[in-house]
Amino acid sequence: MKTSIDRILLNGTDSSSTDANSLVLYDDTTVTFSSSSDIGDDILLNGTDSSFTDAGGKIELETETTATDFDVVSNLNKSTVGGSVLLEEPTLTAPEFEASVIKPRVNNITGVADKIIVENALISGTDNKIINGNFAVNQRSDDQSETLTYTAATTPANSDDTYLFDRWKLLSDGNDIVDVHSYGRTMGSRDFGTNSGPPWMPAETGFAMAMEVETGDKKFGQAQFIESMNCNDLRGQTCTLSWKARTTSSQSSPTSIKAAVIGWVGSSDTITSDIISAWNSEGTDPTLVANAEYLNVPSNILLNSTMKTYSLKVNVPVGIKNVIVFIWNDMSDGDVGTTVGDFIFLSDVQLERGDFENPRFQNEPYDITEGKCHRYYYKATGTHYGQVYSTSSGFVNARMSHQMRVTPTIVRYSSVRTTTGLAYYNNRIKTQVLMTSTAPFITNLEVDAEL
Repeated sequence: MKTSIDRILLNGTDSSSTDANSLVLYDDTTVTFSSSSDIGDDILLNGTDSSFTDAGGKIELETETTATDFDVVSNLNKSTVGGSVLLEEPTLTAPEFEASVIKPRVNNITGVADKIIVENALISGTDNKIINGNFAVNQRSDDQSETLTYTAATTPANSDDTYLFDRWKLLSDGNDIVDVHSYGRTMGSRDFGTNSGPPWMPAETGFAMAMEVETGDKKFGQAQFIESMNCNDLRGQTCTLSWKARTTSSQSSPTSIKAAVIGWVGSSDTITSDIISAWNSEGTDPTLVANAEYLNVPSNILLNSTMKTYSLKVNVPVGIKNVIVFIWNDMSDGDVGTTVGDFIFLSDVQLERGDFENPRFQNEPYDITEGKCHRYYYKATGTHYGQVYSTSSGFVNARMSHQMRVTPTIVRYSSVRTTTGLAYYNNRIKTQVLMTSTAPFITNLEVDAEL
């Protein structure tokens, strides 16, 4: 058995490498070819560059003969029985693979495309921990269309520490700091009116939310609390937070916002409703309540009138119980962005496991997002009629589309047969409404199981 390393030659029966289109020859001699002795050399099936030491050279099929060309593709450590092929060692400092398109290879024999399998890898836009990241679902809207603007006069109002869009809580330094608007690319089944199909919305973005300043020189933002069990695969991992944002073209100078991933170390799913203890002055991050901590150092991000994607990386500690995403306007000293009438548009918020330089938002069908939201808030749209319970009373069963996170609380309804004897009996999948009427009904019953 030989102990020296032999060579596989993909052109060349000797060290001159001058015979184009020759067969692959296994070298069973003891001759050491001078064509290459370094397994770190580039793999070249026909190199037009005699320098063969530059990493990243092209791999081409042999079509011509170049006297100074090296045609060695790999080394073969051979025994009398066989051996292993050792390919070129990479010069990269870390494993790396980039492609704009990955297509399956078509099998030459069957004509059927092979499967694509990606192992030990993460692909952006496949596991967003943020629910309703594009602000598509808006069940709390007064007018049932899910498009109404939230103001000081609506129910719910644009007050601090208030859920408005599904899963999103408005946090602001006081009440009536911003009105909150809904936008959609096309009308579809939801009539956005003048807010339909704004030209500034990127083609890949279907919905957006806008905060319009009503009280100047105040900080404000949007937060989402992620349920503890949805944080299981985030703990101990590097994650990427991304979002799209812009201002209006009429705002004369950039507006600064900040974004943070916040860890909750208190009891799971028992988060202090308003996580801001003090908003502080411009340039100073808001002080968080006890058991909440910033997992990244927030930095100023200057917006303009172009809708762009922004992102940051964060390491989530193993001991975190819940993860909170918070994006806010940090300008409160009379600068642009805190002037009455200014806008900040926000959409496509995504928190995903992995380190991504170019994150891609996970667009999903509207009904899928709506179903996820129903775990936390449910509106039994329309009028629901019940049945007789006794000679003087009746009840209505309103069943949820999904099992809710916990037994919900009753928020409101549009109308009811009578409020006399009105009582509710809830579980995670059904609300039974009892009233003193033998012809009971209730319209647009809303129940809440939010964090």
